[in-house]
Amino acid sequence: MARGAFGLATGLRAFYEEHGAAWVGWPGKVPTRRRAALEGELVSRFRCHPVFLPEPTGHRYYAGFAHRTVSA
Repeated sequence: MARGAFGLATGLRAFYEEHGAAWVGWPGKVPTRRRAALEGELVSRFRCHPVFLPEPTGHRYYAGFAHRTVSA
């Protein structure tokens, strides 16, 4: 995993660990053969549950709805 990946999830980690929450989000473009391994790593390290979306849909969600929601 690249340094800086999942920055927001990492920054909020203490909050969602304290409240027993889980993170759900789009991890970006991930080859099908890597998805199971990535999901296992994200769940075990961050309690993140990836949602694998087609790349155009993921970009529209991430750059649109998600950023507007966090910035609000």
